Order: sequence, then structure tokens, then C-alpha cells
Amino acid sequence: YLPTAIRLDFVLVNSEAANMKVHPLTLQFPNQLEDEFLEDYFQKSIVHIRIALIIGVLVYGGFGFIDIWMLPSARSPLWFLRYGICLIAIATLRSSFLAQFRQYSQLLLSLMVVLSGLVLLALGMVTDRAIRDEYHAGLLLLLSYSHTLINVSSTELKDSRFGQGR
Repeated sequence: YLPTAIRLDFVLVNSEAANMKVHPLTLQFPNQLEDEFLEDYFQKSIVHIRIALIIGVLVYGGFGFIDIWMLPSARSPLWFLRYGICLIAIATLRSSFLAQFRQYSQLLLSLMVVLSGLVLLALGMVTDRAIRDEYHAGLLLLLSYSHTLINVSSTELKDSRFGQGR
């Protein structure tokens, strides 16, 4: 069954919102409105970020068991690096319950992702050439994780002035 006509519902907006200017490159609102938007967005996404951190620890840590299977001789150094990142993620999760987390969230999440990527690169460097490609797949997973699950935002990181707030 295909409808012969599609009904579109339009939401009426006031003229002020319709004429609002947005930065053409960063798509940011004017200063005060951008601050209000970021605060509202943070309040709505903090639970999502916490769940994503838990998922990240489980997935990143779960791949540690694959390390045993792929390279059993180097288990200790690989696990030290991998589970060190898991501890950092757990510390970030704990800090998300502090009032100051809003100010430092993008910095902490970005550092966690960068350190996770560096550890994956290090793990790839100490493994055999035949196994190295498996760690590159982990980098791709990390890239998608950082932009979809924990919503690392380069413009919000820039605006946070590395923890100074707006």
C-alpha cells in the first residue's frame, strides 16, 4: 500500500528563530544561545555518555582476551597497556558524577580516546606483522566509538579552552 499523498506537518516558528544566524563553518549559535544549547545538550546526554563509557570498557577490555589467543607470550605487557586504558575510562566515568565534569568533559573524553588510540598503535607495534592488521581494525572501531557513542566534539573542546569554561 502506497499513499497517494504525503501529509507534511510544519511547525510554526517565530520570526526571531527563523532569522537566527548560525556560524557557516562550525554551525554554532550566537554566544549566549550557544551556551544555553551546550548546557541543555550536556544535561540530556550525560546518561548516554555514562552508558557509552561502560560499553567502551567492556568492549576494549573484552578484546584483551583476544590478545591472549593471538599473542600469548606477550600477555602481561599487552594487558598492562589495555587495562590501564580501562582504568582511565572508569576514572572518567566516576568523574562524570562530579559537578565539575561539565567543564572538563570534552577534554577528558578526548584524552581518553587519544590514549586508547595510542595504546592500540603500541599494541600493533609490539605484535607480529601478521597480527598487526587486527589492531588497525580496533582503531577504526575507536574512531566510530568516539564520534557516535561519546560524542567527542571538536568545537566544544575548543570552546572549553581546555577546562577553562566559556
